Amino acid sequence: MDLEHFVPTDLAMGDNTYREELVTADLTGTAASVTSTSGETDDDSTKTLKFTVTDGSGEAWDGVEQTVTYPSSSDTALEKAAAINDQGLGINATVDTGHVVITTDLGGLGVTIAIGSGTATMVWGTPVAGTGQSATWPKGTLLGRNSSTKKLGAYSGSGSNDLDNPRFVLADALTFSASGDLKATIITGGRVNQSTLSKLDDATAIDTLVLDKLRANGVEPVKTTDHSVYDNS
Repeated sequence: MDLEHFVPTDLAMGDNTYREELVTADLTGTAASVTSTSGETDDDSTKTLKFTVTDGSGEAWDGVEQTVTYPSSSDTALEKAAAINDQGLGINATVDTGHVVITTDLGGLGVTIAIGSGTATMVWGTPVAGTGQSATWPKGTLLGRNSSTKKLGAYSGSGSNDLDNPRFVLADALTFSASGDLKATIITGGRVNQSTLSKLDDATAIDTLVLDKLRANGVEPVKTTDHSVYDNS
């Protein structure tokens, strides 16, 4: 490749090999949650807890503030969790080491739970939003082949069924509207710009071990400062 015509944001760096295959996404991810930090044994009889669950389910309560009114004799974490379960929708309340934990029924990116301004004295920590693989996978996403289904999926360092083995690279961005399969063009061999590669399992940088695995599968990640890959003749 001529250095003069190379764009640093390009993925392919030469005459790579491509093919089309089915790529599978599982967008369920993890649920959102929020945990109480104090006040679990305060007397909250007849007082209220307000919270909002947003999970894209389309249910009547999706994105709408809900109100739980604690019954008489609500001065233990177990009693408060029971009241939340009896009256709340789209959630499940449990008790962990004396604290009340509210978890959404659904998981994935965009799933949230927020505590409103009720009259109960129990204090809540910072809510944790749901997680999951993005519905849009960027160009350069590392892919593995599921040894069970034989379909391609996003590489994950903790993946099972050989999805922890990066074999291919997504040649173009791919958008999923729901979990399932989409046909995509993948890079199966050649040189790729290392700085444009990405993985979906977490936000940490791609380490040397992962890059070495990709090389072993016939795709060579190259730093753009490595001018040895260019043909300037």
